Amino acid sequence: MRALVLKAPHQAVVEDVPVPSPAADQVIIEVERCGVCGSDIRYYMGENPWALHTLGHHVPNPPNIILGHELAGTVVEAGHPSLRDLVGRRVTALPYLECGRCPDCLDGMPNLCSHMLHTGHSAGWGERAYYDGGMASFCPMWGVRCYPIPDSMSFEDAALTDFIGVAVHAVRMAPRIQGADVAVIGAGPVGLGIAQVARAWGARKVFLVDKSELALRIARSLDFPLSALPSAEPIDRWILDGTAGMGVRYVWDTVGSAETLTGGLRALARRGGLIDMAVHGERIPVAMTALAAERFLTTSSNSTPADVRDAIDLVSRGEVNVNAMVTHRFSMEEAPKAFPLLVQKDVHGIFKAVIEVR
Repeated sequence: MRALVLKAPHQAVVEDVPVPSPAADQVIIEVERCGVCGSDIRYYMGENPWALHTLGHHVPNPPNIILGHELAGTVVEAGHPSLRDLVGRRVTALPYLECGRCPDCLDGMPNLCSHMLHTGHSAGWGERAYYDGGMASFCPMWGVRCYPIPDSMSFEDAALTDFIGVAVHAVRMAPRIQGADVAVIGAGPVGLGIAQVARAWGARKVFLVDKSELALRIARSLDFPLSALPSAEPIDRWILDGTAGMGVRYVWDTVGSAETLTGGLRALARRGGLIDMAVHGERIPVAMTALAAERFLTTSSNSTPADVRDAIDLVSRGEVNVNAMVTHRFSMEEAPKAFPLLVQKDVHGIFKAVIEVR
């Protein structure tokens, strides 16, 4: 079968690889569409974003990773008779399987499992000839992590419910969203996903901050009139002005720079919280007075089965629009040339890209 294989940093090729066989707890998905996540680009550049977000430190990537975890397609084979009901079903997937035994799993937080197996990179697999991913003709997936999609949902929309699941999980980190004023710093795909989920779940005002005219144009097409290009104006100034100086209850920072983190903290109401979506190794000094009153700073990592189910529901009902975010579509054969463009996506006007596997 054909697959996009990351051989080394900045070296991705399409090549023929063995067709996978399903384990007893797996099915085989014939992949139709696979979204390109920001983490895929970071893997391409030699980073390991899963390890940074989940483990808190970098883990080197081995060669021969088949990229891609935002996938959708049709189940064509089952590894065990108990999974035969999935054969022929159109599905998307939550691309990891937790261990089920560690303290995080036992505490109901499978998204934080440090022993998980993950599709699209090497986490948990040990040494292998190839690491399975969604940018391939066929992809093995655990049956319990396959989610049938409505007949009315396209494979492209279904594939993109993966990052909407991440957005859903991030919004769950804000327990009192109903009627709240909130802000999202960084109106990329995940940021726009968070903004749409927050609005669907009852947020009163959603402030979107970005320096990209493309991002803000897409935000406005999604009916976010409060989007703003801050230019030289401090991030918090615009948000505070829009809330009569009270600040917002929650800020999601999808950028993670010193400017966005400190500005986001200054924009919080007295009992507000900032949820950081961009974990990296940079040191950012934060004055403890930024957390005065009862403000808090936390992070959000991955998603859970409940988040994915909610994402499918939100997209299928039209409350979250993923189609408006897709600016570029590439065939499998075009994918190796696409990744250098994706590294400089702002220069090339790319917002969200999808690989058309079939």
